[in-house]
Amino acid sequence: MAGKMSTRKLLGVGWEIALLLLIALTIVYRMNFAPLPVESCPVRAGPISAQAMGTGTLEAHVRAAISPKTSGRIVQVLVDQGDKVIEGQKLVLLDDEDLRQQVEIARAELSVAQAGVEKADSGIKSAQATEKEAKVYHARISQLAPSGAVSVDALEKSRQQLDNLNEPQ
Repeated sequence: MAGKMSTRKLLGVGWEIALLLLIALTIVYRMNFAPLPVESCPVRAGPISAQAMGTGTLEAHVRAAISPKTSGRIVQVLVDQGDKVIEGQKLVLLDDEDLRQQVEIARAELSVAQAGVEKADSGIKSAQATEKEAKVYHARISQLAPSGAVSVDALEKSRQQLDNLNEPQ
């Protein structure tokens, strides 16, 4: 009878373990696989927007090749690929240091040219004054020559100076 008792006892303990295991599995199942709570909304009439989602390739109807009027290094890009742009909108900023240097060189050359023009003007004025002086001197010598107040040689020298001034150089 002692053998039967222990088998019964073992069977009872086995059933208790099986029952505890069943309860534990039920709790784990409900925690991990329990349905999510859902919030419901009443149905009502409204606008419907038709949308389609997917992957693909877009191609532009119109393509435009753009290029700068002058070449140079890009300092800043003002738009991103795919942005809509309008005619006349700035797309990039170019480095203008080379152009600034060229402008400075051109200004310096202009100053040199203006100085040359001023020097030429002053030379012209000096030549005109010398010519006027020579004409006045020759006129005075020409008036004094017939009376013998000046020599014929002085008159010839005066005429020679006047002719030299009027010759193209």
